[in-house]
Amino acid sequence: MSMYNIKGKVISILKEKNPTDKMTISPFVVDTGSKYGNEVMLQAVNNKEEVQKLKVGDEVNVSFYINGNKGKKKEGWDEPPYWINLNVDSIEVLSGSAQQEKPEPQQAPENDLPF
Repeated sequence: MSMYNIKGKVISILKEKNPTDKMTISPFVVDTGSKYGNEVMLQAVNNKEEVQKLKVGDEVNVSFYINGNKGKKKEGWDEPPYWINLNVDSIEVLSGSAQQEKPEPQQAPENDLPF
C-alpha cells in the first residue's frame, strides 16, 4: 500500500459517522493553500483520537493512503459507482492550538512561609 502526505490548515472537523457497530469514521478537511484552492477531505477510520486532538486552524502534516471501493449498481445506472476515500495513517500537528503544550505548574517559592 502506498502512503502519501499532505500539508495544510484544518478548516473543518466534520461529524463523526458510525456505519456499523465496529466502525467509526472521523472526517475533517484540510486546505493546502494551493493557488487554485484545494480543500481535501480525509478520514480517520477507527482512530478518532487522531482527529479529536485537532482544532480548526491547526497546521498539519497528514500521512494517508487511498482506499477505493466498488458500490452496488442501481437501477437505471450503466455502471456501478466507485468510491475513493483518503484514510488517515497519522497526523502531525505542525502549529496551532492542538500543538501547544500545557504550561508547567508553577512551584511555590521555598521561603514563602506565612510566619
